Amino acid sequence: MGAGERGGRGSRGAETLFRALLFCVLGCGFCWGNSVERKIYIPLNKTAPCVRLLNATHQIGCQSSMNGDTGVIHVVEKDQDLKWVLTDGPHPPYMVLLEGELFTRELMLQLKGSSRISGLAVAISKPSPAQGFSPGLKCPNDGFEYPLCAMQLFAHMHAVTNTVTCMRRSSLQTAFSLNPEEVCDALSDYNVWSTLKPINTSSKIGPMDEVIIVATRIDSHSFFWNVAPGAESAVASFVTHLAAAEALHKVADVQMLPRNIMFTFFQGETFDYIGSSRMVYDMKMDKFPIRLDNIHSFLELSQVALRNSSVLWVHTDPVSRRNESIQPQVKTLVEALINSSMGANVTLQEVDQSQPLPPSSFQRFLRAKSIPGVVLADHRTSFQNRYYQSMYDTAENILMKYPEGLSPEETLDYVTDTAKSLAEVATVVARALYQLAGGTGNTSAIQADPRTSIIKQDLKGLLGDELPQHYIAVTTLVNTTQLVQYVLANLTGTVVNFTKEECLNPEKTPNPEKEMYVYTWAQGSRDPNSTSRVPFCVQSTVHLTKAASPAFELKQWGSTEYSTWTESRWKDIRARIFLVASKELEIITLVVGIAILILSLLATYFINAKAHVLFSSSGDGGAVAY
Repeated sequence: MGAGERGGRGSRGAETLFRALLFCVLGCGFCWGNSVERKIYIPLNKTAPCVRLLNATHQIGCQSSMNGDTGVIHVVEKDQDLKWVLTDGPHPPYMVLLEGELFTRELMLQLKGSSRISGLAVAISKPSPAQGFSPGLKCPNDGFEYPLCAMQLFAHMHAVTNTVTCMRRSSLQTAFSLNPEEVCDALSDYNVWSTLKPINTSSKIGPMDEVIIVATRIDSHSFFWNVAPGAESAVASFVTHLAAAEALHKVADVQMLPRNIMFTFFQGETFDYIGSSRMVYDMKMDKFPIRLDNIHSFLELSQVALRNSSVLWVHTDPVSRRNESIQPQVKTLVEALINSSMGANVTLQEVDQSQPLPPSSFQRFLRAKSIPGVVLADHRTSFQNRYYQSMYDTAENILMKYPEGLSPEETLDYVTDTAKSLAEVATVVARALYQLAGGTGNTSAIQADPRTSIIKQDLKGLLGDELPQHYIAVTTLVNTTQLVQYVLANLTGTVVNFTKEECLNPEKTPNPEKEMYVYTWAQGSRDPNSTSRVPFCVQSTVHLTKAASPAFELKQWGSTEYSTWTESRWKDIRARIFLVASKELEIITLVVGIAILILSLLATYFINAKAHVLFSSSGDGGAVAY
């Protein structure tokens, strides 16, 4: 074998070794790339984003750039801290970590107008901060220069401009694309409703039948997506509503009352009355078993948990009261409420008749027809609720307090002062409804029970540790709707002797009342001396109907008659923090990296050029003889 052949073999061996080395390096890069990213970035898991919402004319909310926005974290605890991020700070752009108390419109406008701000994160204070209180929080950059702690936010929204634009784009995608990517969705869910006396939902009730509607909302909202505790704005009122419904169903002669009572829980009222406008639309279009002409009167529970000196204010509509036929009916309704409050720890007072109604679902019904009605609220003019539609509208806001030292099981049986207060309001409402429905019996026996609890100790774990949220969904049934549906069925329904198959498929049974009731199969709680549960079938009059704006069914995306609120879609919402070095260190790192790269290329070239020498065999010094 000649020297040239041996050199060729050495060169091929070097190439093979180089390729193997390169393969190993690339393989390690693929294997450990994620590990390196985890060492650099710390993902933030417990976050709630601000998303983009749109209606027929405007858009609200937030978004980031396509690839996210990055800035140095700076904590703003007081107004004086703003000067640093807006003018003095030497390391813009900044990602402002804002103390919850400072999260105001005025401050947001200041930050929005500055190119030195790349984003905003709000720290929720617990408990809800009192006026003028600012707890001191540790800042990762306090008193130090480099390394700086930075944050990166990803919240790019697909929808822009308004609902008309985003729905048009979505419809074009659906019509012409094999893989359509819609950019926004209409806010929608379901209303929950039930009647005191069962009605056939497959047909209309008689034109002479009268129904009293008692209503409340079950949704809330805040600046951040799906952070809507709504303790005062929604929960207190629908809990009171549920308690009143239970108290009425316990009365012996309710099935003999001349008038029926309809318990209604509207979803999506925060966004231009989605639920109530849809029910009114269905009534007008004969898609609902009850017509507008069947409505005798309307009673709505607004915010009722923060009564001042036990006073509950009665609001009426000054416009409809000008009608000579409506005025006496409203007066009768108010008198029934005042009479029902006698002996209860509730003082009812009527506001000035010239004062307009507060925000209420009743307004949607009045736009369609003049109906006698009232709205009960804990405020006369301005809200008592300082955290209306806020992330701070929690149980603490309505003074829901438990003594220290109670176990989770004991808290289920403990009756708070708030529960007693809401039960008193529910008692007044139930008694008034009984009188308005034509009841002549003694109303003193009608009493809402503050101790009512459908959660047994063995089911306590189902509640979870997180606060329930009451933000309306876009495509799915939200937890609040299901909660109200099942609780109402449990409180007002009756247990029937059905098998599981008969309960889940009542249409297959010869039961003549199957169109009058809804059947729900419940797993039941465990017996005290057993580990097994005893399931049963509940017969109730609880129904679900769509809470979707008619504007989307009619394709009137620019409607000013109906709600047009949509929610933008997004691909990814996340936040992460990392350390940022000084500019000098970044330049040094870059230069060193380039130098190492050049040296590596030179070394590779040298090794490849001298491969026949470096990788030659020790026995190749002379010719081989055989």
